[in-house]
Amino acid sequence: MAYNLQSLITILKQILDPEQTRWIVNQNKPQLESILEKTESLQQLLHKCPLTKVARSNLERRIRDAAYRAEDVIESRMVHQMLSAPQGADRSLLLFTFFTPYLQQVKQQLDLQQDLERVTQELDIATQQVVELMEGTMMLGGSGPTPDHLQQSVKLVELEEKKMLARGRLSSAKNHLVGVNEHLLKLRLLRVLDVLRVVFKEFPGEILQLANLRYLAFSCTSGLPIELSRLWYLQTLIFPLYVPYVPSDLWELSELRHVKFSAKFKIKEAKFIHKKLQTLSCVLVVPSLIRSGFFETIPNIRKLGIYCEGSPEIEVDLSHLHKLEKLKCEGSRFLHKIRVPCNLGKLTLVGCVVFQSLLTTLCALPNLKVLKIMFCVFESEAEKVWELTEVDEFSSLQYLCLKSLNLVCWKADKANFPRLRELIVDRCYELEEIPSAIGEIPTLKEISIYECGDSVVASAKQIRKVQQEEHNNYGLKVSITY
Repeated sequence: MAYNLQSLITILKQILDPEQTRWIVNQNKPQLESILEKTESLQQLLHKCPLTKVARSNLERRIRDAAYRAEDVIESRMVHQMLSAPQGADRSLLLFTFFTPYLQQVKQQLDLQQDLERVTQELDIATQQVVELMEGTMMLGGSGPTPDHLQQSVKLVELEEKKMLARGRLSSAKNHLVGVNEHLLKLRLLRVLDVLRVVFKEFPGEILQLANLRYLAFSCTSGLPIELSRLWYLQTLIFPLYVPYVPSDLWELSELRHVKFSAKFKIKEAKFIHKKLQTLSCVLVVPSLIRSGFFETIPNIRKLGIYCEGSPEIEVDLSHLHKLEKLKCEGSRFLHKIRVPCNLGKLTLVGCVVFQSLLTTLCALPNLKVLKIMFCVFESEAEKVWELTEVDEFSSLQYLCLKSLNLVCWKADKANFPRLRELIVDRCYELEEIPSAIGEIPTLKEISIYECGDSVVASAKQIRKVQQEEHNNYGLKVSITY
């Protein structure tokens, strides 16, 4: 339940940070500090509070409403001031205050002082309810004090997210977002914008006015505009089209968590440490990127996609990325120069050159559960034989996919894959057969064959037959697609 408060705490700390230069709080500083103090106190209480399911549900709704109300009050004021700046002004250089007269044109705008007092009261009520629950004075699922303004609270963000996710109000020209201008004040707190179904010819400038966006997914043939760096709160950026490089200013967005591009892209320079970044793909790895120490700037990355150009002097050391769980590597001829962390759980190799020593090295990854080798090449005739010895053990591997490989011979025993659950062999036209011992793996549930030679199909059917007739194992599923 305490996570409902974390976003509010983060926003308040950013505003009150003495080193930040975006906002001047001055006369409202005491009120903001009071809200921060109460919010942190309430969060600590919630961590200690043992609540029943009913009581937790009722209290969570009230706390969520109070937290959202506080966020909306504070963020709407900042967004209003940014949008009210003179046309053509560089918004990245503006000093935002909580008392400047930018908002005279906006009718029925709530006074900030009154709103801050109301937010404080709501947090006081929520805190008192937690204390009462901890002391056992509130009846199970009881009807504690519920202010009218909490009962009637309208979560504008959720409503507007649903409207925009409908994706229906887009112009035929595909250059602008219809409805944003006339309803801009209603959308000012929009946090999620997903318009992937439409490909824009030019970037819609209206998006830049949605300064509170956390999630942005769009397609634009003209590429990524540098102005995206104005979306300071952006956490997720999804862009499915090719871009030669990402504007360096984009990496100044300190709140970024997930950046996903379908095609490889180039990073010119790395200026900042991105401790919050968790997902990044697909980065073009070139010598200049390695020299810049880019991978040192993403210490908490969990999902990473890289494309390695054919340069023998490139050594990609990812061993220090201890939180890395999933790695996708494309296009590398020098996989032996890529070092991965021991805790890696999923590895996908696409369009790479693979060899025996590499596969032996992968056996040493104790947490590797998923291995996909797709569209890869075994260069020499000797390398086209994958023979595992008795010491080669993928101790944790559960899912193995071999797709579009020129592998000819595969020799393995059940001890090499003791925990394998699913095997996929897809379009491996030169492969002679699946090792019969694979069928003896006790955890194996499914073998899937797609468009392979007759000998591979026959070996899969033989494995199923042996398991059924000799071991009474009818749980193994063998599916064959021609």
